[in-house]
Amino acid sequence: MAMRRWVAERKRRACGDVWPIKPDTAAPPPHWPGWPEGKRFAFVLTHDVEGPDGLDRCRGLAEQEYAHGFRSSYNFIPEGPYVVPPDLRAWLQSQGFEVGVHDLQHDGHLFSSPQGFELKARRINDYLRGWEVQGFRSGFMLHNLDWLHQLNIQYDCSTFDTDPFEPQPDGVSTIFPFWVPKPPPLPGGADGQRDPGGGTRESGVRSQESGRDSNGSSSGTPASSLPPPASSLLPNPAATRQGYVELPYTLAQDSTLFILLRERTNEIWKQKLAWIAERGGMVLLNTHPDYLDYAERGGPSVRDQYFDFLEHVKTQYTGAFWHVLPGTLAAYVRHWHHHTVLPRTSLP
Repeated sequence: MAMRRWVAERKRRACGDVWPIKPDTAAPPPHWPGWPEGKRFAFVLTHDVEGPDGLDRCRGLAEQEYAHGFRSSYNFIPEGPYVVPPDLRAWLQSQGFEVGVHDLQHDGHLFSSPQGFELKARRINDYLRGWEVQGFRSGFMLHNLDWLHQLNIQYDCSTFDTDPFEPQPDGVSTIFPFWVPKPPPLPGGADGQRDPGGGTRESGVRSQESGRDSNGSSSGTPASSLPPPASSLLPNPAATRQGYVELPYTLAQDSTLFILLRERTNEIWKQKLAWIAERGGMVLLNTHPDYLDYAERGGPSVRDQYFDFLEHVKTQYTGAFWHVLPGTLAAYVRHWHHHTVLPRTSLP
């Protein structure tokens, strides 16, 4: 860990102009409609469960989030170091949380070869179908957006706007969700395949052309309101085959901020939140239940930092944000592209 921290500090000094904020990520997609009900920005919470300790903390964390007026998505490793209890998945979904698939084995080899990925994709699809879920995130934020078309997903969360500390540090350079269309067939009828790490998103994501009203602050839905569970919004198979929605995380992960960089406050989260809110983007924070009790040199724990941040969002941005689960946000983006029927955006 000492060596990783030394390397990370060198990267931090070298990348100060692109992390934690990369200025050219703020342009909305062309003709972007803005967020529902005139909200200024979207606010999304996800958790990747890495090991047995994290699994044991999921229910307590979800109960604490619920008490604060928030809900989130929990991503589980299907063939990892723990067995995912069906009753935990069912309980989360019954309480309005979301469940997603996190890699297959989380061993860093998901994209090692096209043939290997094809075999793993079949197993991942079995879990997506068996769990009745629609979202995916790879381990270590490794990504190949073209290959992910082999998964029966509505959305993927394996990318980020900017993060030089990840093993595959090529960010997608946007604080907005975007549509990833299926590549056209290659000559001879074979499906298109491109280089690992590549991917085709809807053209013009960073264009200056936009129909978005960026000043849409509204008292509308209270901060604690949420869409219905995304399990009720499963897309039809034909729509899934056309493409999927990419949801990059836009705030530094807890593991990066508090463990690798040894930050003792969450000011980086709050500053980036303000920057994204001003530009009408998507605030997507990914944390890990495994690290909740970690505290750097006697400072506040990750749990304390996390819930302090949630209270900051709720009190400082009341009525200004669309608190949404990733599946519902993906359905919104899909509608934007395909004019499908939108789900309800608020709990009754």
